[in-house]
Amino acid sequence: MIVPMCSLIDNLYTMRVLDREEFAKYEYRIRHTSLLVLDDLGGEDTDQKWVLAKVDSIITERYNEMLPTIITTNLTAEEMTGTYSGRVLDRMRNTAERLVFNTSSQRRNRWEE
Repeated sequence: MIVPMCSLIDNLYTMRVLDREEFAKYEYRIRHTSLLVLDDLGGEDTDQKWVLAKVDSIITERYNEMLPTIITTNLTAEEMTGTYSGRVLDRMRNTAERLVFNTSSQRRNRWEE
């Protein structure tokens, strides 16, 4: 399952307000899918405490259940440290292989064409 972080948080917030049953099903699927790709960690609104708590909870549960999670981000290690809890970062360091790509955007700017 591939989920952009901003969509994940938006879906959880909307479902929580509109349909508790759908919220529970969606969150269960996120937590228990055999492989989860969280795309663009840091793209969610990290100023909201419930968002950080939810990210922490999802990553922690997947870590405890030994379920693989791939995380993509544009954040540096320092930015991650300044945003996410040490507990979450420790879990990521313990189970992750870090790949760093230092290149410019590969997306073409269609406005300039």
